Amino acid sequence: MTLARNTGYSRLIARVQWMGMDQELVLRTIDLLADRVLPLMRKELG
Repeated sequence: MTLARNTGYSRLIARVQWMGMDQELVLRTIDLLADRVLPLMRKELG
């Protein structure tokens, strides 16, 4: 969050799937980003 505040960046680009990854792991990663990371980022960056 400090980087976002210091630089003014408001976007995050994350690759959640790599060749050969199990689809279940990819979907779990997307769920975690949506359920845990995104709310924290929204709260911190307002």
